[in-house]
Amino acid sequence: GYAVDTTRGRVEARQVVVAVGGTGAPHWPAWARRGSGRVRHVFEPMAAPLPDGPLIVVGGGISAVQVACREAEAGRPVTLVRR
Repeated sequence: GYAVDTTRGRVEARQVVVAVGGTGAPHWPAWARRGSGRVRHVFEPMAAPLPDGPLIVVGGGISAVQVACREAEAGRPVTLVRR
């Protein structure tokens, strides 16, 4: 899984959606293990739906907020991490 330490404590999740960069081309941070199946980029097609369980969305733009809201409305625990 993944863990993010914040000023409010640690957040853990098995799934991460990366939603950073507004260029239209996916930007992959160095820590994101591309192709692991547990880290996906919002600008790449998702072949399968996200598995159930807590989700961390990394990014502060509208795409990140939309993903976080959609998943939270579906009843998933979601943490949005931004700068």
